[in-house]
Amino acid sequence: MMTNKKSRASLILVLLLLSTPLAAYNYIYVDKNGRTQMEGSLPPEIAARGDYKIVSNSGRFIKNVPLSKTPEQRAKEKEEERLRKINEAIIAEEKAQDQILLKTYQSVDEIQLALKRQLESIDVRIQVTRGTIKRLKVRLEGLQKDAAQAERAGRPITKNLLQDIDGTRNQLKKSYESIILAEKKKEKIRDSFNDDMKRFASLTKLKADSEEPVVVISHNAVISLLETVYECKDKLDCDAAWIRAEAYTRKYATTHMQMLGKRIIMTARPIRNDDLSITVSRIEPDQTAEAGQPVQLFLDLQCRNNTKGQDLCNSDTSKKIKKEFKAYVADNAEEKQQLLTERKRR
Repeated sequence: MMTNKKSRASLILVLLLLSTPLAAYNYIYVDKNGRTQMEGSLPPEIAARGDYKIVSNSGRFIKNVPLSKTPEQRAKEKEEERLRKINEAIIAEEKAQDQILLKTYQSVDEIQLALKRQLESIDVRIQVTRGTIKRLKVRLEGLQKDAAQAERAGRPITKNLLQDIDGTRNQLKKSYESIILAEKKKEKIRDSFNDDMKRFASLTKLKADSEEPVVVISHNAVISLLETVYECKDKLDCDAAWIRAEAYTRKYATTHMQMLGKRIIMTARPIRNDDLSITVSRIEPDQTAEAGQPVQLFLDLQCRNNTKGQDLCNSDTSKKIKKEFKAYVADNAEEKQQLLTERKRR
């Protein structure tokens, strides 16, 4: 009985040894000295490193174990995969947008018409704001006259009157700010529609000499109010540009100076058909603005609210005044030097 048990145990052991894969494999690798080795087992450092082949005892190739990846390599592959997925998402999004573009419009003319409608809608709001500005100017002029009469009569200016003047100035400032925001929105809309027109032309394979050429709306075709917005580099630059802005206003405005302060330069409203009224406002970024947003100097022209007045505001003379404002206030090196000299004296 004991002999049978030992025989069975020996048989099991033999079967286990025969079924062990390692006994049937050889490993081919290059050692640290650059020599190719083939052994029945792997040194621990080679097993950790990778870059070896597994073959059977008969020499049949079984598997190639690649070189183990470093953490940096794995991180790089992960980043490449992330970028690949983003790229695929962008491609899918572009294709979807192309389909929407082709389904929305039949021609470039339709895109231009849609652009025109959106710009006209914003222009209506701007005109409403301009009407508000005119009323505020009339109100401010009356309030200032009341204050001047009180001073001439030797009476103190009432607190309510001062508050009304300050409140009206703030309303003027906000009105001009809303116009700037509206003009910026128009610029973004133009850019967006220009992109749509170019893309539509590409998708429909339009050529420059075809019956329906691509027409890109040039920003220069419209005298945008953004052309009269100067963005200050820093406080010194802004203070120097403000001095230049006053000189520019006095040079071109035909109405007398009505308000001259730290935040606004304004001449009186136009009375005659050939009157040009100029307002320059100094607009500080509000608390919701992005960090680093610059202070802006914004010039606006006003003419009589009649045909001749509008012709004057649309004339080459008025366009020239608008276009040259930014360059004029930017050329402020002399004013900067004067300000620095004054600050040293204090």
